[in-house]
Amino acid sequence: MAPVSAVGAPCEWEGVKGQCVKGTRCLTTLDPAFDKHAAVLGYGEELSTAWWSAGGTILSEKYILTAAFSGSEPPTRGPLTFVALDVKQLSDPPSSWQTHKVKRFIPYPEYRFPNFYHDIALIEMETLITFNKNVLPACLPVVDMNTDDATALTWRDEPGLANESMGIDLNKFTYAECSNTYVVGEYIHLKYGIDTNTQMCYGSRRREPEVCMSRLGEALLVWNQFCGCIPAVIGVTSFSLPCEDGIPLGPSAYTRVAYYIPWIESIVWP
Repeated sequence: MAPVSAVGAPCEWEGVKGQCVKGTRCLTTLDPAFDKHAAVLGYGEELSTAWWSAGGTILSEKYILTAAFSGSEPPTRGPLTFVALDVKQLSDPPSSWQTHKVKRFIPYPEYRFPNFYHDIALIEMETLITFNKNVLPACLPVVDMNTDDATALTWRDEPGLANESMGIDLNKFTYAECSNTYVVGEYIHLKYGIDTNTQMCYGSRRREPEVCMSRLGEALLVWNQFCGCIPAVIGVTSFSLPCEDGIPLGPSAYTRVAYYIPWIESIVWP
């Protein structure tokens, strides 16, 4: 894929198979926004009545990264049909967004619904994304990134959907803390407990209520130290404990994107 440069965007984006390369420069000093890389997934046959209830991350002109569960769950509001980008407010008419129809939903080959393992998928769209200052791809993670703290982007509010996107600052939890939260044998869809190779836990140690707002398929992002103005997607929102009175009872589990880079690249950049 050729490098992409969005005129007027806060960053000049360069890609090598979707990964930021050292030396990519910022064009301006504008504060970067996570929502430039976000996708909202719509269910139903008609755009005007679609139910926007899951999220994803832009990887390239044709592909969105999301959770396998988002397209594998038996649809209650219709099939996964639409991808919306540059969504300022969910209350705006879809005609004001950049929308695309789903051509193909590609779960990871080892994913088995409704289990939580390998909960990652790609969406191929029928038409190419138009990149601009409000719509940009995120990077895939690179080696030795600092992932102690991350930001989850979400549209979700309890009990419904927030009108505008929001970023939620999260802390990494250790494997022991994650395993103690999701104990082997206690969760029917997590038979062997947390798999440290493919899953990881993030949450708020202060148990802030905003953590309860994340929803399926949304990105867990960190700033890429090789390209400080473009975030890297290190995780895909997978599952969590229920919240009690709006307070999280433990960290949420995310699919670890780094493990799946060879599979992602084989499809997105063959």
